[in-house]
Amino acid sequence: MTLEEYKNEIKELKERLEKLEAVKVEEPQPKRWKPKDGQIYWLIDRYGNVEDTTWNADSYDTWQHLCGNCFETKEEAEKAVEKLKAWKRLKDKGFRFDGWEWRYEKIRYELDFTALSEEGEKEAEKDLDLLFGGDDEVNY
Repeated sequence: MTLEEYKNEIKELKERLEKLEAVKVEEPQPKRWKPKDGQIYWLIDRYGNVEDTTWNADSYDTWQHLCGNCFETKEEAEKAVEKLKAWKRLKDKGFRFDGWEWRYEKIRYELDFTALSEEGEKEAEKDLDLLFGGDDEVNY
């Protein structure tokens, strides 16, 4: 390669670098939904019931939001109740999270099911799918 070719390649690389630096790439940040003043939101009350209330930006509303107990829809709040029940079922059955490891480009959880029957293990898997499986429905 001649000196002139090197200079041209360096110039092209600098131009490319300038273009790349001009691109604004922002990591998507999950943002917790927050109601506006006077807007209805849903929460789980101390008895596990789902109820709606109006956002007034007072200390009660702010606490509900900070604790993750502030939902845009009744369905979201009801799903949160089901997840809480799933945690309780797993705990009652002696479930323990023993860590994780990578397998086939997915996280595989190592679970302790020693106290569970085969039927109990299936139920625990359903609860784990509810908690960690995303929003897709899982068929068994």
